[in-house]
Amino acid sequence: MSKTGTDLIKHLGELAFATRLKRLAESLQADVGRIYREMNVDFEPKWFTMLYALYHNETMSVIELSNLLRLTHPAIIQFAEQMQEKKLVTFIKDKNDARKKLIQLTAKGKNIFEGIEPILHEIEIANREFLRESGADVLGVIEKMEKQLELKSMYKRVNERLAKNFRKEIEIVSYSPKLKNDFKRLNVEWLKKYFTVEPIDERVLSNPKKEIIDKDGEIFFALYKDEVIGTVAVKKSSPKTFEILKMAVTEKFQSKGIGRLLMNRAVDYAKCKKAKSLELDTSRKLEGAMKLYESFGFRISDEQGSESYERCTVKMSMDLNALFFLLLLSSFLLMWYGAMFGAHTAPAQNVFTDILFKAIEHIVKPMSFKTAF
Repeated sequence: MSKTGTDLIKHLGELAFATRLKRLAESLQADVGRIYREMNVDFEPKWFTMLYALYHNETMSVIELSNLLRLTHPAIIQFAEQMQEKKLVTFIKDKNDARKKLIQLTAKGKNIFEGIEPILHEIEIANREFLRESGADVLGVIEKMEKQLELKSMYKRVNERLAKNFRKEIEIVSYSPKLKNDFKRLNVEWLKKYFTVEPIDERVLSNPKKEIIDKDGEIFFALYKDEVIGTVAVKKSSPKTFEILKMAVTEKFQSKGIGRLLMNRAVDYAKCKKAKSLELDTSRKLEGAMKLYESFGFRISDEQGSESYERCTVKMSMDLNALFFLLLLSSFLLMWYGAMFGAHTAPAQNVFTDILFKAIEHIVKPMSFKTAF
């Protein structure tokens, strides 16, 4: 007897969830297909939704069918070609756009649909009974699952977990002379991809100790199995202001949260140095970087950016004191609310916290514009 039992897919549980759903769907479709064959109907169950859509809409484009059925364009085209072979549909040109093909139900296709309508009625009733016998609101659960996947796909869910596990293996270290070349290499990589290496870049990257370390600054590096994969620098730009600069993560390790780890260390360093505000120069071309900075509380404070660069830049800034006091205030209010109203007011507390965080966001945005650099 197999070590995994007599039903491997069932044995695998959540791991084979999608496969089990597919097996169930294939079993149901196979039974319906058998009914069609026994009634001499030359039709495949997998075509049903497209047939239904075309019968009630007459003519539809691939895009319209794709949006309606939530299937990919290739899947729609494949089904249409299969149905065309059975002379159930035909392709016609759009009168308004000759390049665009439309799918139209043929007379045979209409006859097929009208012929299977009595069968469809019995399938609907049998499905209803089958679902009721399960003792659960199966369709309701499926709808909830679909909505959850719309909010966050399985691709994103798995990737987030993989990235989280990956980040556990990342070590953040401070500058040492042996890392000088890595600092330049990592930054030259993205500069050449999006812009060019300007004289100011060359000066800073070739002299990190003089340009950053000696200016009450620090350079942090992300190491993965002894490979240097990312870096960020932070230095004092005025008595109470620190600048974050030269953030870089090598391309194959991007979108794994390395930039966030580096930013956390840079911001913490500035806080330890009693900085009241942070600033940085970036470009709207670097959308991912800008989203990262905004997630930390940075806001655009000057559309013109730095005159030191030939490339188009914008300046972003963040008031550290404002963020600290707002977080302190929010914590105090949440504790006060819990003490006053107790644990039996969870729904009201959720509304309260939503309003509180929206108010904080509204306050933070204008405050981060106040400091000019």
